[in-house]
Amino acid sequence: MWGAMMRSRMLLRNRIFMQLLFIYCCRSGELRAARKVHIDREKMTWTVPPENHKMGDKTAKPIIRPLIPETIRLFDIAQTLNDSEYLFVSSRNRQNMISRGALLGLPYDLMAFLDREENIKMNHWSLHDIRRTMRTNMSSITEPHIAEIMLGHTLPLIWRTYDQHDYLEEQRTALLKWCERIQAIIVPYPLV
Repeated sequence: MWGAMMRSRMLLRNRIFMQLLFIYCCRSGELRAARKVHIDREKMTWTVPPENHKMGDKTAKPIIRPLIPETIRLFDIAQTLNDSEYLFVSSRNRQNMISRGALLGLPYDLMAFLDREENIKMNHWSLHDIRRTMRTNMSSITEPHIAEIMLGHTLPLIWRTYDQHDYLEEQRTALLKWCERIQAIIVPYPLV
């Protein structure tokens, strides 16, 4: 999929969006709603406010994700593509965030590209499949609770009540290892 994404005529905006999804394995809605002010280069974090993530209503807390060199470069490029407050904007109204519908066709376009260009047929593939792949790989990269935090899942009630640590450095270490693994698979198509 990565090779197809890099070789296809996919818009740069969509390619960066997909690359960030492959790295963070976040929910697409979290990235769609990302604003430029959510990227903090001083703290080296991307903050997903509670209103922008699935568990936000329950936890009332943001998801804090670490920035690493690969993601900083991608976020920097995304910021130059528009003058909106959002990182990823609609093609129709360049001040509004990209719509969910604008992203629905991306997996199908990539599957069609692979079928047409490389005779690789896939019955199904979705953006959510990236999350499953990453979580499976995280089992050999980091501790289970770190992997769950990285996906934006909440820890069991007693754990999240007593443990208020953000595990940001542990997430960063795991994210760097995940990028190394991706890079080893996608050669000759660089991460950025």
